[in-house]
Amino acid sequence: MLDGERIGDSELISELLTERYAVKLDDGLTPAQLALGHTWRRTFEEHFHQVLEWELFFHPAGAAWMRASLASQIPSVLAPPVFFLMRTQFGKQLYARGIARHAPNVIARKGRADLDALAAFLGERPFLLKERPVSADTAVFG
Repeated sequence: MLDGERIGDSELISELLTERYAVKLDDGLTPAQLALGHTWRRTFEEHFHQVLEWELFFHPAGAAWMRASLASQIPSVLAPPVFFLMRTQFGKQLYARGIARHAPNVIARKGRADLDALAAFLGERPFLLKERPVSADTAVFG
């Protein structure tokens, strides 16, 4: 929340903070670094996020955690139907976006490939492109 307005997109939040408070996370990045950061952001915001949503609602361990989490936050009698409605909606979205069209082992392999690529790229570095966080780090490490 910023000034009573809910902002649900990390990219828009970064842009707003840059405009309002002159926070410039990407100062000093080359055009190639900006492009690389953009690619990592999209990988995690679009692809890996789908894998994570699938795991939270359809993988048995994730679904059990989500059910328990809901039951701890709303009246327990409402948790099962709320979970059912959320799962149904996420299932439709994930199918339309493509990830839910795959078998569970394929989805897991796709998510693991994203994480393995990130680990290989980072090596021992704590951040993606510099010795400090840049805007792409907000999506990858958020």
